[in-house]
Amino acid sequence: MRTLGRIRIVFLSGLVLLIIIVSIYLFDLWTDAKEIRHVVLISIDTCRADYLSCYGYPSPTTPHIDALAAEGFLFEEVISPAPLTLPAHSTIMTGTIPLVHGVHDNNDYVLN
Repeated sequence: MRTLGRIRIVFLSGLVLLIIIVSIYLFDLWTDAKEIRHVVLISIDTCRADYLSCYGYPSPTTPHIDALAAEGFLFEEVISPAPLTLPAHSTIMTGTIPLVHGVHDNNDYVLN
C-alpha cells in the first residue's frame, strides 16, 4: 500500500511539473513583451502607491515617475519578503530571502 502512495505522489509531482513547464512555454509564445534593455529600480520608503498619479491618484503628483511608468513596466501587485526596508532591499539586490541573506531587521544588520 505504501508503494502505491509513493507512485501517486511521484506521478502527481511529475504532472504538476509538466503543467508548469508547458504553461511557461505557452506564455512565452503568446506574450509580446518589450525587450528589456535597461532597468531602473525606484525604491521609495514609506510612500503609498495610491498617492502616485501613475497608480490612479487624481492629481499629477509624480510626472517623472508617470513618464517612466508609461514607457516601461508598471507593477500593480507586489509582495515584499519583509515589512522592513533593509531586509526587503537586501532581497531585491540578492534575489534571496531573509533566511538566506541573513538580514532580518533595519538595526545592527549588514549585508555581506
